[in-house]
Amino acid sequence: MRRPLLLAALLLALSFGALGEEARQSERLQSASPAGSHATPIPKEILQVLRGSRTFYNVDSAAPSTLEEAAAAYGYDAPVPILRYALHDYDGDGASELILAFGLSSVSEEYLMLRAYAGRVYGYEVPYRGFVNPSSDGTFEFSNGAANSGRGTHRFDGVFRTLRVLDEVNLDHPTNPGYFLGGRKVSEAAYWAQADKPHPPLPWYRYDPEEMR
Repeated sequence: MRRPLLLAALLLALSFGALGEEARQSERLQSASPAGSHATPIPKEILQVLRGSRTFYNVDSAAPSTLEEAAAAYGYDAPVPILRYALHDYDGDGASELILAFGLSSVSEEYLMLRAYAGRVYGYEVPYRGFVNPSSDGTFEFSNGAANSGRGTHRFDGVFRTLRVLDEVNLDHPTNPGYFLGGRKVSEAAYWAQADKPHPPLPWYRYDPEEMR
């Protein structure tokens, strides 16, 4: 009888965990403001992508793509919905980039950044753990596991996007593990004194295709 009881307990724990993640997803959507209620305009080239009248160049797959094709790729050929979006000028050119949050499940989201640059629209895929708790100051948290996490921002070199690390815990480093602020190794206490400072959250907006028409 012990094995069925253990299995039942495990299934119950997983059920409560899933309910908790669904509640968090619901909370994210409820906290998002109505579509179109932002003062910052969406660049016209990006609006054309959202309306389906223009393609964008997916830098990660090195191929042109429509928004529908991107949604299908995230869902392994079964399109997934865009739940919400955010705007921020990450490249400092005065026009905002658009971040779309695709709801893969009640547990996680994946992100696609659309950027108008040099007469074209470029898309950058950002994984769920690579864009955690984004802030209106342009920074966000990232995580590669319990031993490697930190805060950074997007950095652009022409078309290409990289992660600019601002602070990092890297206990997995083969030769120089530790805590780093601005690339400089510091004590654990000094690191958390800086890393725990609050950052203003990035506003999100509910995605409504009709509002983009």
